[in-house]
Amino acid sequence: LSGLQATTFHDYCNGLLKAAGREFKVIDDPDLWIFLRRRIHELRLNYFLRAADLGKFLTDLLDFLRRCQDELVTPEQYAAYVERLARGEVRMPRVLRSKDAAALADEEVVARCREIAGVFATVERLLREKNFGTFGHMITGAFDLLQNDPAELTAARRRARFILVDEFQDANFAQVKILQMLAGED
Repeated sequence: LSGLQATTFHDYCNGLLKAAGREFKVIDDPDLWIFLRRRIHELRLNYFLRAADLGKFLTDLLDFLRRCQDELVTPEQYAAYVERLARGEVRMPRVLRSKDAAALADEEVVARCREIAGVFATVERLLREKNFGTFGHMITGAFDLLQNDPAELTAARRRARFILVDEFQDANFAQVKILQMLAGED
C-alpha cells in the first residue's frame, strides 16, 4: 500500500497546482458573490444592472462560470463563440425566460452575450489580481498544467499508475479529461 493515494478530484488537482507553484487562495461561492458585489461597477453591466435583480444576476453568473469551468470553457473561448453568434454561424441562445425571449431582437441577444463575455473575462482578471481561485479553478488549472507541461504529465502518470474513480457517473467533462490524460494510451 506504499504510495497509495485516496483523494477527491479537487484535492488531487489542488495538490498538483501547489507542487507546481501555482497555488492560490480558494474563495467559495458565498465569498465570491460578496467579492463580485463589492466590485459590481468593475463588471461594466448594462443589460444586467437592475438593482432589484442584482443578487439573482450574481447567483446566475456564478452558476454560468461554474458550468464553463466544468466544460473547460475559457473567457476567450466564450468570446469567440459570441463572435460566431454575431456572424450567424451558430443558433441564437435563449438569454431570458421563455416567455420574454421571443421579444428580443438577435442584436440584443448578441449584445447581452457580449456583456457576459466581458464580465467573464473581468471576473477572471479580478480573481487573478488577488491570487484567488474557485474550486473549479483547481480543476481547470490542473487540466491546463497537465495539458501544457509534458514533464508534469509524465510525473503525474508515474504517480497514478492505477486509477480508481468512485462515483464516476458524477464526474464532469473537465474531470474526465484529466482522467484521460492521467490514464494515457495504456
